[in-house]
Amino acid sequence: SSWEIEGREARVRFRIPQLELTRLPWGIVAAPRFAAELGRYLTDGLRLEAGGVPCPVIDGPRALAAPSERALLEWRVRCPPEGALVIVSDLMREVAPSHLHFARLRAPDGRISERVLAGAERGWPLPRPEAPSAEPSAGSSVLRYVTLGIEHIATGYDHLVFLLGLLLLAS
Repeated sequence: SSWEIEGREARVRFRIPQLELTRLPWGIVAAPRFAAELGRYLTDGLRLEAGGVPCPVIDGPRALAAPSERALLEWRVRCPPEGALVIVSDLMREVAPSHLHFARLRAPDGRISERVLAGAERGWPLPRPEAPSAEPSAGSSVLRYVTLGIEHIATGYDHLVFLLGLLLLAS
């Protein structure tokens, strides 16, 4: 997902392979139409919260033009003036528990940050605009990605069987 934050509003763009959407009961997205249930699932599962309360959707969601093998959806949210902002992803957990969600944030000053939301770390607390950080976020460091990759391989039996097969072929 891509997030553009302006004050207490955000524009969310969500990209996903159509193949991944077949895991859900609402199926494929064909812009400009898609199942309303899928829109509710996405806006409930991928949300911006202010002080632990989901920020309401003020526009969308709607499907945008995308290559046939991918879906692109967009919506806008507006948060109340109080409460720390947190991006939260609960998407695909019921059909793919090891799902990784890559979130990209564009701050009003143009800075880009990225974070992987997975496992127990499904929330990304956003820095307050009055206290910008010059350091990259912990979720975007190379070490974090390597650790996440090892966890992903170790928790997927199909990955472990593949590695075992490679070891057997190598010997």
